[in-house]
Amino acid sequence: MDPKILSAVKLDESDYKKILHPLKENNKKERADGYPAIVEQIKKARFEEEEFLPQGVWKRDYKRADWDVVSDLCIESLTKYSKDLQVMGWLCEAWFKLYGLKGARAGIILISEIVDAHWNDLLPPLDGEDDEYRQAAINWLNDRLAELIKFTPITQSESSLVKDYHFADWELSSYYERLSKKSSAQQKSAMPSKPVYAKIEDIESAIIQTPYSFHENFKNEFSLLIESIQTFEASWKKHAPKTLGLFKKTREVVQQILVFAEGKLLKRSQTKNIQKASESAGDGDDLTANASSNADKTFAKQDTRTYSFSTEAEAYQVLLDIARYLSEKHPHSPAPYLIQQAVEMGQMSFIDVMKRFYTEPGLKSLFEVKVENLPQSSKK
Repeated sequence: MDPKILSAVKLDESDYKKILHPLKENNKKERADGYPAIVEQIKKARFEEEEFLPQGVWKRDYKRADWDVVSDLCIESLTKYSKDLQVMGWLCEAWFKLYGLKGARAGIILISEIVDAHWNDLLPPLDGEDDEYRQAAINWLNDRLAELIKFTPITQSESSLVKDYHFADWELSSYYERLSKKSSAQQKSAMPSKPVYAKIEDIESAIIQTPYSFHENFKNEFSLLIESIQTFEASWKKHAPKTLGLFKKTREVVQQILVFAEGKLLKRSQTKNIQKASESAGDGDDLTANASSNADKTFAKQDTRTYSFSTEAEAYQVLLDIARYLSEKHPHSPAPYLIQQAVEMGQMSFIDVMKRFYTEPGLKSLFEVKVENLPQSSKK
């Protein structure tokens, strides 16, 4: 594993090597006796109470998990007692709690390496050639990570007056925003009686006040997490080629967040460019001529590439990749911005799309360009 990844989770190289080292054959009795006890210790250390649970008259502090202890116990268990996939999952969970996305990435990579090195000795054991019990342990981690990563912060304000938000806040607010616009009385009855979610405009405001570099790093961390999942899937497939999609749910959530991040980055960079382009539309003859020339050259070449997608998020991600490429090549072109807007409109109703044309600054400035200011070749 890359030393930088080890450093991110504060794991010494010597401890890392011990985790990957085979268990001692002459300590089978000690392992059999010690394994159940350390598993119980891990369960106790990771237990925590939900804050919304009523306590009655006798108030006390809610029980909190000790993730440092969970991490230490999992490392000890993997080093001394067993190469148990469930323990690996708990370690990955603890590292995410302690170190965020870097921790989840390190955990998944470590599981990949243990799977590669100790497939025959992993717990749960294989049932003949069937890996169903092993899949169950990974499925638990898949569900857990898909839930946890939604609480990754999407804003970072330098002002104490501005609240920071998670992707889960955005997702919940977007859901209730759509629900509030439905005409059905039954759907409106599903709205909470008291606001329990942030307003979309408050989250958007916090995003604007977040440093651009934060969102660039945010996007990069999620991209690296996808790479670690791909590494894991490749390792597992070597030993169980028929098993597919073990991290499907986590991958889908990560791709949703990547689409969100790409869209916000593109929106912030393109809004100013569109406004500048609309202001100088009267000088657009050269731009139009160059665009036509480039288009002729592009379409003169036959593009035989094909794409297949398993989710809408993957398709939208490709669109955002195209938009980013075009933005780098032609920073003043409206095309990348319009593609990004199309992605954001993908889940909107027709009425909301129409409203967007009147409220989105970039779209408004683009479509309010006066005809007399357009190049002669565009007047029709």
